[in-house]
Amino acid sequence: MHGLGSLFPKELARRGLTKVVLAAQVVDFWPKALEKIYPKAIPYTQALTFKDQILTVKCTHSAVSSELQIYKDALLKAYQTTFPRTTIQFRFQTGAKVNRE
Repeated sequence: MHGLGSLFPKELARRGLTKVVLAAQVVDFWPKALEKIYPKAIPYTQALTFKDQILTVKCTHSAVSSELQIYKDALLKAYQTTFPRTTIQFRFQTGAKVNRE
């Protein structure tokens, strides 16, 4: 994935921002990962944080969370293709409103 992390890796590392940039990229990639795998879920989900190798995703309904479990392997593959050196696990939180600001 191209972005600030690929343009200035030494400077980001020197300033201690490598993990922050990676976390932002992983969170930002969520709708792109869903786009081809399960696009119906995009309006009902929102990636919140990526910390300690866990991507936390907010889901509006438990049914969406359950369906995402079915697509977990495909989502993981999409993330591994884009972020090959990053270990990612998913945690789906249910019952929360998705903020689309």
